[in-house]
Amino acid sequence: MKLEWHGKYTSSELSGLYDSVCPYGGAFQSCGMMSQSGGCGKQDRTLNFQGEVGKLTRVPSTPSGPYSVTFNDGRTSYGFFRHEFEVLRPDSNYELWWVQRRGKERTVRKKKSFRVIHPKCTFDTVNNQYFPFAQLDENGSPVDAFKGYHSDAPAKY
Repeated sequence: MKLEWHGKYTSSELSGLYDSVCPYGGAFQSCGMMSQSGGCGKQDRTLNFQGEVGKLTRVPSTPSGPYSVTFNDGRTSYGFFRHEFEVLRPDSNYELWWVQRRGKERTVRKKKSFRVIHPKCTFDTVNNQYFPFAQLDENGSPVDAFKGYHSDAPAKY
């Protein structure tokens, strides 16, 4: 934050001018405090996720509860109810690249997009999010939810 026009603070990450810097220390260098009246500078706007694409990070235990969605790879999650968002299923969610190597040079020869449709990813109840893969039980069937870590059980990969 740097002091700008008429004793107000701003930074490249903020939109608008603020009365003071947040009292949270150096970890939040781009945090501005609103005035006592609750208003911000004239340039401020309401945060809106309309048209943005996020990732679902948590599914509630009840259908009426809020779902957690992140727009910055999990650094921050926001709560939305089911009627407030639309689930998009992309045509492909992975890519396989064929790369030719010659010394220090690498040339991408072909990219093949594909989508994994089965099995569904396993939900990690410990970290409250989906794994990017499915776990299989001892019979080779996909596990819906991972219940916890067991130190005495051998790891299967």
